[in-house]
Amino acid sequence: MIFKTSRYQKLCDNSENKRLPQRPIETLDGLLEHTVTGGQRLDQIAAYYYNDPSAWWRILDANPDIRSAADFCMGGYAGQTIVIPGIDPNKIKG
Repeated sequence: MIFKTSRYQKLCDNSENKRLPQRPIETLDGLLEHTVTGGQRLDQIAAYYYNDPSAWWRILDANPDIRSAADFCMGGYAGQTIVIPGIDPNKIKG
């Protein structure tokens, strides 16, 4: 379900083709790679890197191979490397 106020609403107003087009990805400064461990969720990763669990969509947008946050939570991404956008590697938690 996509809410009317969602930034993805324009992408979903597509009654002829039920397949969603690829999400537009903005150019980002500062990228970090993160290897996913079993059971991790996007909100947990966002809380770690951004101190804001609601910023999970930034990670989703930067990784177009992840179809949705729900797919990510199913555990199929364990062991894979994902991109964390907008992070200065010199300023992450140690």
